[in-house]
Amino acid sequence: MKKYPASFEFANDNHLYQTMVLLCDSPFQRLRGLLARESLLSDSVLWLRPCSSIHTCFMQRSIDVIYLNREKCIVKTVSNLKPWRFSACRGSESVLELASGLIATIGVDVGDYFKCNY
Repeated sequence: MKKYPASFEFANDNHLYQTMVLLCDSPFQRLRGLLARESLLSDSVLWLRPCSSIHTCFMQRSIDVIYLNREKCIVKTVSNLKPWRFSACRGSESVLELASGLIATIGVDVGDYFKCNY
């Protein structure tokens, strides 16, 4: 899994939220996701691509989920997805998994953009 600098660019102003992203772009990395690695979300965001659905089976904590289209525009957000749940978004190209509560903390919403320097 590779780590890259990234940011969220808010549609309604020029504000940026800086973070680090862990890119999961192989089938095995996407399959494993956060299983037994939930502590990675303490300082990073997990980016699964390509991906349009996720599950939280076998996880111990809730997570926040952001779905992106091909242009990396946010098309759906899910806050506090509890363990043993499923979530999907038709038309999304990739998924970001974040620590629970981070969507509300940074104020990201549908229409905002995700930018990654990889």
